[in-house]
Amino acid sequence: MADVQLIYFARNDSNDLTTEAMDILKLEFAKRNLDINNFLPEKKTAEPGSEEENEYPDPGVSYNTIHGYSNGLPYEQMIPAPQSELNENKEKIYSLTKEEDLQEIIKKCDRSMVINGVIFVIGSAVTLITFLEAQDKGGTVLIAWGAIVFGGVAAFRAFLEKRQCQAILKEILTKKGISSEE
Repeated sequence: MADVQLIYFARNDSNDLTTEAMDILKLEFAKRNLDINNFLPEKKTAEPGSEEENEYPDPGVSYNTIHGYSNGLPYEQMIPAPQSELNENKEKIYSLTKEEDLQEIIKKCDRSMVINGVIFVIGSAVTLITFLEAQDKGGTVLIAWGAIVFGGVAAFRAFLEKRQCQAILKEILTKKGISSEE
C-alpha cells in the first residue's frame, strides 16, 4: 500500500478500528517515518438514533447492502459499488491530500531510492568482483542476488511512488492555479 493510500485510510476509515488494529496502523506509520497524529481525524460522537449514526460510511460513494446471518444473528454489510469505486476514491484521495504530506512522501521516496540503489550497487559490485577473481584465480563466485533483486525492486517502487506523488501534487497545484516547478 502506498503512503498516500495509507494516509487516506487513516483520515477516513480509522474511526472504526479496534484497539489492536489501531496499534498496527500506528506501527505502520512509525515504520514509514510518518507522524500518525497529523492524519487522524477528530473523533465524532453521534447520539444513538440520530441521523448521523445511521448514515452510510461515506455518502459520496454508492453502496450495495448485503443482508445475512452470522452465528444465528442477522447482520448488514455495506460494500462500495464496484463500478464507481475507483474513480470516486481517486478524487477523494486528491481532495484530502495536503501538499505538505506529498512533499514529505516525495522526500521519503528520494531517501528510499538512494538507500536501495546503494544496496543494489553493492550487491552488483560484490558479484562482479567475485566473478572477476574466480575468472583469474579460480574459485567460487558469490552472487549477491538478494541485494541485487530486492535493492533494485525497492528502488524502482520508490521511484514509481515518487512519480505518482509528483503527479498528484502537480494536479493539486494546477487546480489551485499555482505553477509547479519540479
